[in-house]
Amino acid sequence: MKLDKSRFNILYAFISIVVIVLIPILYDKVYNSIKNINIKNAFVSAEIVAISPAYVSGHIKKIYAKNKNTVKKGQMIALIDDGIYKANLDKDISRLEAAEFRLKQFRISNPYSTQYETFKKDINVLEKEARISQLMLSYTRITAPFDAVVASVVLHKGDFVQPGKTIMYIYRPETLYIKAYIDRSLVKYIKIGMKVKVKPYNNMHSMNGTIQNIGTIDPFNTNNQNKNLVPIAIKIDKKYRNSLRIGLPVAVYIIKNG
Repeated sequence: MKLDKSRFNILYAFISIVVIVLIPILYDKVYNSIKNINIKNAFVSAEIVAISPAYVSGHIKKIYAKNKNTVKKGQMIALIDDGIYKANLDKDISRLEAAEFRLKQFRISNPYSTQYETFKKDINVLEKEARISQLMLSYTRITAPFDAVVASVVLHKGDFVQPGKTIMYIYRPETLYIKAYIDRSLVKYIKIGMKVKVKPYNNMHSMNGTIQNIGTIDPFNTNNQNKNLVPIAIKIDKKYRNSLRIGLPVAVYIIKNG
C-alpha cells in the first residue's frame, strides 16, 4: 500500500506540473486567437442629416448636387418650383407700391386728415405680407446648412416635395466612423478604447482605429434582426477621413496587446 501511495503521489505531482506548464500556454493561445478577431460585417458610416424643405411645397425644379459631392455651407443644392411664390411676392409688392402712392397723394391733398394714420397702418400690414412672401420665396432655394458630403440624393427633378419630405442626405466628414457587428459571444473580449486595424475592401491601406462604443446606442438604430450580433462604433484617425466614403465595406482586426 505504501508503494502504491508513493506512485500515486509521484503521478499526481507530474500531472500538476504538466497542468501548471500547459495552462499559460493554452491560455495564451486562446487569448491571442480571441484577440485576432476578424470582423467582416463592417462598413463606413456617419451622422446622417436629412435635407427637406421648410414651409413650402412643389415640384423640384433642379438638383445641384450628386452623390459623393462635397458642398459648402450656404451653397444651393436644390430648387423647388418658385413660380407661385414669385407671383405672390409680385402681387404683394404691387399692392404695397399702390398703397404707398395713394398715401403720398393723400398726404399732399389732406395734410391734416385723421385718416392718414389709418393709411399708414394698412401699409404696415402690406409690408408684413410682402416680407412673408419674400421669405417663402427664399425657402424654395434649399441650401447646405454646413460643409458636407452628399450621402444620397433621394428625389430628383420633377418629383413633388413638401415640408418634412427628404430630398437628400448629407453628412459632415468629421463624423465618419466604422459601424461593425460582432458576435455576442465575443463581446467580453473587447472593450472601449481597444485599438483595431481597419482594412477597406477597395485596396486602400490599413488604417488605425479605436473602439468607441459597444452595444445598442443611437447610431445603431437600424433594422438589424440578428440578435446574436452586437453593434460597435470604431473611431478612425482624422488623417484617413478624406479618403473614405459612407457605405464602404471594411474588415476590422483587433490589434494584439491593444
